[in-house]
Amino acid sequence: MSKTLSFFAVVISSFLIITSSVTAQVEPPKTIVGGVVNGKATSLPFPEYNDEARRMNLSGTVIVDVTIDENGVVITAKAADDVRTVAQPGLPAEKASVPVAHPVLREAAEKAALQAKFLPTMLSGKPIRVAGTILYKITAGGKSPSEVNNSFTAMVGSGVSVSNGQGVYQGAVQSVPAGVPKQTSGGVLNGKAVSLPKPAYQPAARAVNAEGAVSVQVLIDEEGNVVSASAVSGHPLLRAAAVEAARRAKFSVTLLAGAPVKVSGIITYNFVGAMTPGIFGYEVAYAEKKGMFAENSFAPSLAARLPEDWSAEKEILKTLSYEKPAVLESKSVDKPETAGPERDKYTLVGGSSVYAQKKLTPESIESLRRLQSAIEARLSADEIKQWHFKLGKALGAFVAEIEDDNKMRINVAELGQLSANKPSIVSAAAVSLLNELIEQAKTTEAGAEGLKTLVRVAQNLRNIRISQW
Repeated sequence: MSKTLSFFAVVISSFLIITSSVTAQVEPPKTIVGGVVNGKATSLPFPEYNDEARRMNLSGTVIVDVTIDENGVVITAKAADDVRTVAQPGLPAEKASVPVAHPVLREAAEKAALQAKFLPTMLSGKPIRVAGTILYKITAGGKSPSEVNNSFTAMVGSGVSVSNGQGVYQGAVQSVPAGVPKQTSGGVLNGKAVSLPKPAYQPAARAVNAEGAVSVQVLIDEEGNVVSASAVSGHPLLRAAAVEAARRAKFSVTLLAGAPVKVSGIITYNFVGAMTPGIFGYEVAYAEKKGMFAENSFAPSLAARLPEDWSAEKEILKTLSYEKPAVLESKSVDKPETAGPERDKYTLVGGSSVYAQKKLTPESIESLRRLQSAIEARLSADEIKQWHFKLGKALGAFVAEIEDDNKMRINVAELGQLSANKPSIVSAAAVSLLNELIEQAKTTEAGAEGLKTLVRVAQNLRNIRISQW
């Protein structure tokens, strides 16, 4: 007889008892003890019940100690590896002890806890960190989710405290209607919006040609309104605009068992900056030196963003050949949008993605060399655009060959020549950043962190709008 295996996280709302003497200008503590925090979560994913757990028919209560930062993000999660006490009024002492859960369940609970989201905790008007506990009741044996919820709610009664022998975390039980959670996770929500306003492309972001995906964590109430939004990834200069747009989004009501519920999930905005000679030079030089395009860079998209009358250059990009098919290493998402030359704002996509690039054939690499020469010749009448294109090429080669010391020295020398022969119109900020990169490249010790810093500076320099097509 097959067994139905189910997980659930018992939702327990916490309360804090804070006692303090009245003194002038007392700074709030950096971290407070928040008790059992299940009930404060805006998103509380279930632990995964994997094949190993299923094979051994594992079950039990897992207690996970967590630290929640000022933004409501779980930054540490450690499942208890000692016997804890779950005490409450009327519960016999022999039933209060919680044994150490199986390692498979502890690992699953830790992973789930790290994905939980909470509203920020404020003390004296300031957000603070919270140290607390999440309880998971993992059950195998054929019980339905509603039966499990009811039985565990009855077990913990009207209040609960968890003790590890060193301190007591206190909380109160929040009843959960059988089979109807008050909140559900909706994943990527772009495609579910009734209205999804476009974010503004702010002047500060435009100045540095900031681009890329920005993911915003949102909570949608029972009426389809976004009641909280916070950026969890993306360029710092794009986050505020993405959050502001997300707050204005509107969704249809989500029903579970006929009842409206809150939904937590992600809205992703993909900002696409203007194509400049520097960025184009970077992308094609990187591809030529590396033998493949950079992550999330595609020849057809580059071709579409060239000036309309550059038909020969576009044709070279469109006819490149590859050694084997591309592999998409991501969740199911929309394909990257092909942006035109005037595109300098953003596109909305179904989620963040990383595309594994195809290896270019030797013939295609040679085509990219011809393409670079052709563009340099085309820009010969415009000193600033040609210099900008050469700078992008040098930066692309610098990043692509950064782990080769000999080639690194050649590329740094090329950057030095460009700095010495810069047009007078180039801004002081761009020159300063170029010289900073050259000096850092000469003095940085070999190592992963040092190389990451150099790549970041090179990419920041690539994005500066020194000129446009």
